Amino acid sequence: MIWRNKTVVGVLVAMLSGGDLYATKFKEITVDDPFSNNTCPAAEILSYGSYIYNAASKFDGVFWPATEKSWLWLCPESGYSALGNDFGELSDAEHVAIGEFLAQNYDPKKPPTDPISRLSWMEEIYRLRDKDAKFWAYFYRLQAYWHDREKKPAAAMEYRRMALPLMKQLLRGLPAGQARIQCLFLAGEYSRQLGDVEDARQYFHDADNTVWVDDDGKKQTGHPYFRKLIEGRMQLLQGQ
Repeated sequence: MIWRNKTVVGVLVAMLSGGDLYATKFKEITVDDPFSNNTCPAAEILSYGSYIYNAASKFDGVFWPATEKSWLWLCPESGYSALGNDFGELSDAEHVAIGEFLAQNYDPKKPPTDPISRLSWMEEIYRLRDKDAKFWAYFYRLQAYWHDREKKPAAAMEYRRMALPLMKQLLRGLPAGQARIQCLFLAGEYSRQLGDVEDARQYFHDADNTVWVDDDGKKQTGHPYFRKLIEGRMQLLQGQ
């Protein structure tokens, strides 16, 4: 998730003030189950504030609402599961493949209820969908966040190890801009956590020195939000 300049101002204000601009709120809704005649419990976003970008999940590049179980949708009758923003239309081939998988593997008496088991189940379903490297880099980072949150650090680190080469792949095609700066920062942070100190320094340096043109046509170097994060991470690298 990347922010345009006006939003970044709000992010920095919230970070400096420590205040909540809005409350994060969901509304409980139902959606049609693509694999049964029933409906599935779901959540609709009502409001949130830019302070969500200062949560600890920023070091995995994932943010609310994906950091809430309510966004990990599951249809209890069929077993179909997806993120709330990605529940939509399935291709005919995806529908057939997922339908066969659910029929053979899902037990409605034992639905995956906790976030980790639900994400693991969801990952199996996503492997039957047409998803690219950008999606999997994000999903592995989301898995890393949730596994850390649920006190499973070894599994979290393994997901970071899986995400890093995908982010390196994405960097080969990302033009200069906010998306590239975020990807460089995350590659640096994951390299740091995985013990690749020199790579971490290089990615942080590249992120901080990326020259790009904003929506107003002004040339920028780096990004204030990520510069603040990089300063803190570079301090952790001192002496290494």
